[in-house]
Amino acid sequence: MTVYDLDHIRLCDNIDVPDGIDVRVTDDPIELMRFEPQLNNATTQLFGTAYRQGGRLHFATAMPVRDYIMMTRVDQAPRGSTMDELNQAFNRPKEKAHGKAIEKYLGETACQGLPFIFPAFLVNYGVGWTEDMPKASLTIFCGAREAMVWPAIFEPPTGEKLPVTDGGHRTDAMATVLNMAAAGRLPENGLSVIFVMEDDINAYHQDFSDCAKAKAIANSISSTWDRREASNRFGGDLVKINGYLARLVDASSNSVNLSSNSAKAWSMSAVHSAITGVYAGEQDPKRLSGYIDALFTKVPILVDVANGGAPAKHRNLVNRGGCVLLRGVGFAVLLQGYIHALRNGMALDDMADKMASLDWYALKPDAKPPQNDELASAYVEHAAQYIWQNMLAMMANATTFRIKGTKDAATESFKRIRKELAF
Repeated sequence: MTVYDLDHIRLCDNIDVPDGIDVRVTDDPIELMRFEPQLNNATTQLFGTAYRQGGRLHFATAMPVRDYIMMTRVDQAPRGSTMDELNQAFNRPKEKAHGKAIEKYLGETACQGLPFIFPAFLVNYGVGWTEDMPKASLTIFCGAREAMVWPAIFEPPTGEKLPVTDGGHRTDAMATVLNMAAAGRLPENGLSVIFVMEDDINAYHQDFSDCAKAKAIANSISSTWDRREASNRFGGDLVKINGYLARLVDASSNSVNLSSNSAKAWSMSAVHSAITGVYAGEQDPKRLSGYIDALFTKVPILVDVANGGAPAKHRNLVNRGGCVLLRGVGFAVLLQGYIHALRNGMALDDMADKMASLDWYALKPDAKPPQNDELASAYVEHAAQYIWQNMLAMMANATTFRIKGTKDAATESFKRIRKELAF
């Protein structure tokens, strides 16, 4: 029998194989099938197909449900994760409603022996492997004719749980149902599984973001892990190098604005939205980071938050109509100041002083509560601060208002700030 390395397959000549896997190519079909009596039967010897996709080696197979659960792990980031916490995790934060919906679906179908279907699960091999761990092996059969895909046998190390790239909620749901008395006929089923051979966690996260092109995920998570866009890279690098933002930006929020009780200041979505137009003029975020540092040492609300104060204390001042600063639009206003300073030769420290002199609450300090049934449109005319008045939105004949977060609102408010502070 002749054994070759991966270079024997012309289509794989530039593939970067992770250090934790030994790949060999054989032209002997009998050698390939030496595990035939055990294939896919509660073992770690998996028969399937190897192929190249996106410059990486993939292996597709099918596994019994229980074997798949025993082989894989889900490492979900906590809710409210900083960018650093999110980047260290393998999976996005758990969405309880999503998980419960999958459990219900399984209970009504697979557990009853009825038809159900799951798309293929994406599993990584390579990230986190170290030299003190056993290696995996992949044996590929290459015949005389050139092919795009090849029969193969994959042997992941016994006892090593591999991270799930895509399908974490489905994996958790199946594990939960299998431990229930109502699991019924779920264990009788098999699953399609694709192993992606790569050892870079950034590439791993990119895979998840790419899978989500067909199904939306939280903007903050997608923009953190998807670094193909220049603005994403700039925003991610800014948060990474700035100590305040690294602690106080929620990288997992589903929306631009955080909940009133969030312990973070802004969401990653707010950061990325606000820096549009900034990153195009400079590729290094260090100068902007210095401006952010100055704001956190000068703006009273940010000084309080930086020193451990709860953002909720400021967001929940009902008599002041809400805190503009600790919303996505507030971060956008801060960056309007940054752009203006650069364009007009103004020292960034001086602009930070201007931002520190502002009253960041929507209503005037002496504003009285609205009178009974007083329309919000009439109330904000006399109770709202001039610089934020354009941000206050309400429905016709409504008695309440909200702070809107559009870019136009931030731009108009900054114009009013310039007029009020005369710069």
